[in-house]
Amino acid sequence: MGNYVLIILLALLMARAFIKNRETLKEYKKLSKTQLLGVIITFIFTVGTSTALIVYGKNLIEGKFQSPFLEAFIFLVILFFVFISIGTISDKAMKKITKGVLPKE
Repeated sequence: MGNYVLIILLALLMARAFIKNRETLKEYKKLSKTQLLGVIITFIFTVGTSTALIVYGKNLIEGKFQSPFLEAFIFLVILFFVFISIGTISDKAMKKITKGVLPKE
């Protein structure tokens, strides 16, 4: 029963995201096929690199500190730097690939 509720909530959340970002979705229609392929590759690279850096960072600090609070704090700092740096690189790559059409601010 609980899984069905989560699936329904996920579907509603995805529908809300599509409705909220209609203008951005219309911008994708303006892109050529090579630009769209570049956007998809950039997205996959962003997700993969972020995941690898977060997992590597977590494994790097695991068990190094006596305090679990300090370990959690260092992990949050790693998360912050990974998201900021990868997000900045991804935005610059998307602007260059799409000639400024994406990402929308």
